[in-house]
Amino acid sequence: MKIIVVAPPAYPVSPKTGGSVEISLYQISHRVSTIHQVTILSRNKNKLPPITKKGQFTIVRFPKKEKYINQMISFTGKNEFDIIQVENRPAFVVPLRKKFPHKKILLVLHSLTFMKKLKKELQTEIIKKTDAILCNSEFIRNEYMNIFPADAHKFHTIYLGADLDRFRPPSLEEKLKERKKYSVEDSFNVLFAGRIIPGKGVHLLVKAVGTLKNKYPYIKLILIGPCLNKNYRTLLEQEGKNAGIDIRFIGSIEPSDMHRMYWLGDCFVLPTQFHEAFGLVNIEAMASGLPVIASNRGGVPEILHSESGILIEDYQNEEAFRQAIEQIIRFPSQRREMEKIGLDRAQHFSWENAAQRYCHFYEQLIIST
Repeated sequence: MKIIVVAPPAYPVSPKTGGSVEISLYQISHRVSTIHQVTILSRNKNKLPPITKKGQFTIVRFPKKEKYINQMISFTGKNEFDIIQVENRPAFVVPLRKKFPHKKILLVLHSLTFMKKLKKELQTEIIKKTDAILCNSEFIRNEYMNIFPADAHKFHTIYLGADLDRFRPPSLEEKLKERKKYSVEDSFNVLFAGRIIPGKGVHLLVKAVGTLKNKYPYIKLILIGPCLNKNYRTLLEQEGKNAGIDIRFIGSIEPSDMHRMYWLGDCFVLPTQFHEAFGLVNIEAMASGLPVIASNRGGVPEILHSESGILIEDYQNEEAFRQAIEQIIRFPSQRREMEKIGLDRAQHFSWENAAQRYCHFYEQLIIST
């Protein structure tokens, strides 16, 4: 079977670049390519080679010289394929269907964001012209099924995963070595990973850690990820200064290095205010042996159970996060049990499992009418 995967144009696809969408499609696609021929079409940035090929797995990267969707259509029209897989850009479906009226088109939706930006009439047209839609959580699937009840049968769920060979508990030597790099070896480190924006609730986390500083002077807050809003960063820095806490802004980390960042933490907190579609960072943290605290929002409870972490119902209240962090500090035996159960839970979310489900789904899609 030959599959063309149309990546979003925002970031290039490679083992070392991209956001969560690019990471997931790369990790799944190159595993699927052990069975099927997979070609990812992507934007080129960072001076990556225009073509990367290994066995049945190919990435073709297009320069920013003309409209992205036109480049996708031109390439696809010159090559044989069985399925066009559109990743998280639903608007691409209509022009692709117009050009390839009899081919299978699979739309993969990682969030509600890009569909909501479109007019309702266009949304309906997209769903009608798609053979099937994959979502990365039951939460996302149910949301779309409620919006498009007449086409509810088209929506399916395949969970994402993590590279469990890399995201794993570190040895004591590995942990100490990584912590020494950032001078956080003698502290209790609260870790966050993701975009540092108000919607992720990072300000609540700063306040929560700040209220613990007097009681636990060795506590630190480590923030992994981009903070593009200078005003928001200034707000966080001022809040931390007022509370007397040490905030470490690590910044963006290449996907290939991200697993080592979890070794800096003693607990992981995701205080998101969004309806998270999936929350891949929670899996990565659990697989790395960390107890996890997260807002009970969106698809998060599909990953994180009460036994494997702490789900926060009152997610707009920093006091709820303070109590959860203190619970982990005060009760080490409970913390170790969370780590054990979380690690076991994470094993269900591997990229290998996701790739197997994709392969089965492709086979069903081809034989469907």
